[in-house]
Amino acid sequence: MIVRAKTLRVVNSLNVIDVYLDAVQDIGRAVPREDIERVVDILYEVWQEGKAVFTMGNGGSASTATHLACDLAKCTLVPGRPRPGSA
Repeated sequence: MIVRAKTLRVVNSLNVIDVYLDAVQDIGRAVPREDIERVVDILYEVWQEGKAVFTMGNGGSASTATHLACDLAKCTLVPGRPRPGSA
């Protein structure tokens, strides 16, 4: 998916945050909600079945993959329930 800025703006130190947030909003509006729902359903099913999600990346993508793995771990740990893949 390619998302293009709706308007071209000169970026300077005063408006860089606004330009960035506008771009993030444009991307958020462009992502089909059905795709997000599908990912959520898959992740929830994996969690319910006690399975594991593996992430990977190379270079900067490795950092993104690690960040996703940490977010998934933080949001899925339940007291009294084993970590997925630890059995």
